[in-house]
Amino acid sequence: MARRSRQPLGWRSLWLGFAVAGGVLWAGCFGISAFRIAPWIALAPLFLLFDRRGATALVFAWGVAYWAISLHWIVPTMVTFGGLSAALTWPLFGLLAATLALYPTAVVALTGRVWRSPRPLVGMLAVAATWVALEWVRSWMLTGFPWNLAAYAWLEVPGALAPSTLLGAYGGSFMVVWANAGVARGLADRDWRPLAWGLLVPLAVLGTAWRWNERALADGSSRSGVLEARVLQPDIPNLTVWDPARNASDYRRLIAQSLEACDRPGTLLVWPESAAWPRRLGEDARLEQDLRELGRRGCSVILNTARREGGETFNAAVLVRPDGTRDSYDKQRLVPFGEFVPFRALLPIDDAVTRNVGDFSPGQGSRLLDIQGVSLGLAICYEVVFPTQLAATVAGGASVLVSMTNDDWYGPTAAAWQHLRAARFRAAETRRTLLRAAITGVSAVIGPDGGLVARAGPGALGLRGAVVRDGAGAALYVRLAPAVPWMAIVVSAFAILLDRRGRRPAAS
Repeated sequence: MARRSRQPLGWRSLWLGFAVAGGVLWAGCFGISAFRIAPWIALAPLFLLFDRRGATALVFAWGVAYWAISLHWIVPTMVTFGGLSAALTWPLFGLLAATLALYPTAVVALTGRVWRSPRPLVGMLAVAATWVALEWVRSWMLTGFPWNLAAYAWLEVPGALAPSTLLGAYGGSFMVVWANAGVARGLADRDWRPLAWGLLVPLAVLGTAWRWNERALADGSSRSGVLEARVLQPDIPNLTVWDPARNASDYRRLIAQSLEACDRPGTLLVWPESAAWPRRLGEDARLEQDLRELGRRGCSVILNTARREGGETFNAAVLVRPDGTRDSYDKQRLVPFGEFVPFRALLPIDDAVTRNVGDFSPGQGSRLLDIQGVSLGLAICYEVVFPTQLAATVAGGASVLVSMTNDDWYGPTAAAWQHLRAARFRAAETRRTLLRAAITGVSAVIGPDGGLVARAGPGALGLRGAVVRDGAGAALYVRLAPAVPWMAIVVSAFAILLDRRGRRPAAS
């Protein structure tokens, strides 16, 4: 008896270890370096768990391991810059990882029966569509956190960005999950057919979308709107202890770099998020003087500043033109525990900690900043990870996208590269050039196909120039963005109902 009782426990432990290892493996696909082959199979261990007894608990363990590894940079960020104690940060981080783990757990709960049915393609369809639907739910549930969408794992797969112009990153996530589900189903059933379907369908979509997108980009390359732009990376690290001399030196470097970049009239200078901090536009005489000097040379500047209005403070991007006129955009999507404290009344956090974390108000709606006939759509830091937000910005008339960020909060981790991957998908989805200014890197000029035209890595001091053309027509995804997640919901429901109907006993 004792021997029989230990055997199941040993197998349960083995499968628990397999689940944790699978989560770690998938997290590796969101590291500093992107891979071409691994993301085709790295998610398959998750789906192999669907056939096991206790699949729900195993998948939850997989999710906790995946999110804990892929987001490990949050803990030192909150301790070092958020002013939170490690005793509070670790439980909060554990709660975050456990909450995010509920999403893959929901996939197995909703589709586990379909997955185990004798119809492998229906099971694969249900799993992939349900995954996409839940990624969309994750983009708005509990303030929203659409970080590390499955599509981003395929960033370096040739042609992976091209389908984004049709179905966005959510369509890419469908293909990633479909392919990995095919690998898992083929291994579990010892059948080559699910594996073949899992690989051939994405390959056909990638090839077709790539050719279609190349023609569309070529047709739009002759548009007349042109803007000379410079993306600045002043390499100004965040200070853990206030040092006025160091801050003054960093600011002088920013201005010197700006004067160097302002080499011809009509140039747009893009400063990163918090580049001039703690100087506020309209309140700091030195900052105003330096902007006037750049204006006299004929250069415009987009900079980040805290903007006060009606008793509220907004994280704003302001365009300062050579003639002194200004327009601003207020950040809509704020970083939880970075720019505001969600559910503050329910958490044991005092006012002092809240001031360290931030207490901004969200902006209301997108506002385009116009310069020389080009309409700029803004995304401040975290906002670039929201696919539908920038699609709506382009639908509203944006012809060039600008993203300003400060990724130094996260140190030399994969966070900056994860952030950059999202930005590349936003450019490809909307078929718009995206100028990304990061205070310590990774800054980039991203082409309308999502490719890197120029890049400045972490810690580099430099600037990148670009001749930016007006957007090359509206991508189909811009018009379909709200419909794509609903399509996934419909497909998921259809696959589940189809399987249940197929299981009904025949009428006598």
